[in-house]
Amino acid sequence: MQELVEEGLAAARASGDKYALGMTLALLGTRLEMVRGDREAAHVHAEEGIALLKETGNAGAIPWPSLASVWRPNIPVTIRGACAFCDLPAPLPRYSDKHRVSMIKSELAHLERSEGHYQQAEVIYRETIVEWQSLGFRAAVAHQLECFASMAKSPQEGRRAACLFGAAEALREMIEIQMTATERIEYEREVAELRAAWMEKNSLPPGARAVG
Repeated sequence: MQELVEEGLAAARASGDKYALGMTLALLGTRLEMVRGDREAAHVHAEEGIALLKETGNAGAIPWPSLASVWRPNIPVTIRGACAFCDLPAPLPRYSDKHRVSMIKSELAHLERSEGHYQQAEVIYRETIVEWQSLGFRAAVAHQLECFASMAKSPQEGRRAACLFGAAEALREMIEIQMTATERIEYEREVAELRAAWMEKNSLPPGARAVG
């Protein structure tokens, strides 16, 4: 697969077509972020790709994955900052492509969640989880359930979080689609925090199995 990716990138560079190269770089950045969890490399590729797409004069050509790829490692990014980087207005324009709209909205919800704006994120997730279900993207539905679970951090919501994680896991087993590398890292961190909070609340000894 990597050989094909490199071959495609070389062909795009050789073509001299800024649109083709920009799209290739931006999408490659997304692949690096989602499959390998390499956000630093993803940002480098996305930054070059978006710059080329801007030169084409077609802001609508900037693909939704660019929003995920501008998410620099360990550096908070505001939604307006991400939109400005991609030359996308905030709020975003309306597109006729429901799939693209759902992807963009989901990325914005992820950004809100990463900044601790759970109420704003939940409003968006409640829309996108229905949209993903109607589009038949059950892996996306599973991830949205995991996002809801990760926001249920208070001791009072621990049981709800565990149920949501369990529902997502059952759905993934049914459709036989695993998490991406980035999703797996986040999932393991969130479950570990949930388990620690549950054990503390119930005064369980260290090492006891509580959640997951």
